Amino acid sequence: MNIKTFLILAFCFLGSVSATQMACVRNTLTAPAALPTPTPVPAAPVTFNVSIGNSSASATNYIYTVSGGANGTGGLLTFTAHVGDTVILPSAGIHPLYFDNGSTTCLTVGGNLISGYTSGSVTYTFPATGSYYFHCGFHASGCSPSNGTCGATGCTALAGVATVN
Repeated sequence: MNIKTFLILAFCFLGSVSATQMACVRNTLTAPAALPTPTPVPAAPVTFNVSIGNSSASATNYIYTVSGGANGTGGLLTFTAHVGDTVILPSAGIHPLYFDNGSTTCLTVGGNLISGYTSGSVTYTFPATGSYYFHCGFHASGCSPSNGTCGATGCTALAGVATVN
């Protein structure tokens, strides 16, 4: 018997017998426990500042634009955001804003339709995932049932969709 084997047997004999000590007798090592997976750090919130531009690609010659967004056929603006990001949408007398989360209930209507239209903008922080729709009450095209409602579908021209992940 060599000295290494003698010391291992002595150590195991002197201590109480456990699974770890039995591993000593077998002269094998067990793998250490896995390290915990680090929690990813979320990206800092982003602000999307939507503006109004002119384009012959739109039926009404108006489109929404934003950095990182794309205007598809008819001028519909699409962009992707994340929960906690903010969008700033324009609303002015000739561009009343209708903004919803896919329901017929407006999240906000820029220009306070009850008192008449005023210039300004609407700032909104996305609280949940989903699709958020916005369009101009005068210059969107193809909206069903009409431009003057939230929850309208099929809007193009001065219209947009933010997909929030």
